[in-house]
Amino acid sequence: KGFVLGFTCIIAGNGLRRMKFLRIEDSLPISKLTFNLFLPALLFAKTSKASLSLSLWPVAVASFVTHGVLVAVVLVATRYLVESKSFRGHSCLCLLGANVAFTYPLVLSSPVLAETLFPKMIVWDTFGNAFVVFVVDYVIAMNYAPNKEATADEVQGIVPLQGVPVEESFGLELADDVSIGTVIWSDGNGNVGESRKRANSRYADVLGNESEDEQLDATAPDPSQFVDEDDPEKPGPSTLGRRSTQMQLSPTGVLAEALAHSGGHELRSSNGRQELLGGIRKVATNLPFLGQMLGLIANLSGLRMPGPLDDLIESLSQPYSALLFILLGLNLRWAIIRPKWAVIAKLLLARSLLMGSAALLLQLLPILPDEHSRHAVLLALVCPVARVTMSYVLDFGYNSSLHAAFMATSNVFAFSLLFALIVTFTS
Repeated sequence: KGFVLGFTCIIAGNGLRRMKFLRIEDSLPISKLTFNLFLPALLFAKTSKASLSLSLWPVAVASFVTHGVLVAVVLVATRYLVESKSFRGHSCLCLLGANVAFTYPLVLSSPVLAETLFPKMIVWDTFGNAFVVFVVDYVIAMNYAPNKEATADEVQGIVPLQGVPVEESFGLELADDVSIGTVIWSDGNGNVGESRKRANSRYADVLGNESEDEQLDATAPDPSQFVDEDDPEKPGPSTLGRRSTQMQLSPTGVLAEALAHSGGHELRSSNGRQELLGGIRKVATNLPFLGQMLGLIANLSGLRMPGPLDDLIESLSQPYSALLFILLGLNLRWAIIRPKWAVIAKLLLARSLLMGSAALLLQLLPILPDEHSRHAVLLALVCPVARVTMSYVLDFGYNSSLHAAFMATSNVFAFSLLFALIVTFTS
């Protein structure tokens, strides 16, 4: 039943976009409602009532150890196999951490799986995966940020919002009369075009705004054509400007650039503290994470919600399943996947081998206490890449279009694997 609903919603979301009933930009407000209201409600409602006990400690230990080994393997492997430092960081974001909540609608649609697998998946997520997603991935993204390679720690993909002269060191050739939000760029081979950049939305690169007044100039080639397959994170039009709202190209910005190149240690340390505080704020304000943690606290303390409040939370959790898969279909566009398919295929294969090896070892070794625990861990390991990694990609200037394409592909691939596994478990 859960897969029928999911598949129907994926087709519906994709069809509504093709019929222009919904646009790509509409996914942003839908996402905010889905992941900031309905998902936290679902996590709190189900976690607070799950059958959690101390007998699940082997799952917690297995999660902690497994994720520690996975992090070590990925860091060592990418250090020797990936030459570009920035793409090394992006590869780690694609390989480490999982969106375990992706499988909850499918598991919870079956009363048997909800009783036997869901509590174990919550423990697996809390005691290993959550730490990787919110701490390890953020530190990796901050450490390998491509903007640090392009300029310095604190100068992150500046996009001119004022018509001022620009030095060639910024990697862009700008017209003398640059207007607000307009960048004249060149790929270095004589191909020149005009690229749009909305100052009020840092998600434009990911959502692919399709309105007529924001289309690329007809004569301008697609910036993604100039992405080097050996270094997809090479600074260019698609990787610049993630923090345009934080640091504009102004005399102050130019001064910051000069200080950075001259070794402004105080500025670097200040920026490092800001990034660290930013990471802490992300965790503290992540509503799904808070919903799950509060649900765990309520469960372990024996706290029960009053009847009317419990009914309200349960009602708020219901739309999550449908909206999650509608968003998946809405953002599933072959046009953004096709140009980057070679890189996506390599990353997806690497992630599959990594998670598959971990799953196989956990199935064979006498670590997990019972069959249900092994099934729960297997489902958690095949979940797609964590959704929060997109915010890290945007914050630190990685290739957002590549990450969006990888996330879409990872979602579809995981949905197919989950279908096969759950059918096998319930047959």
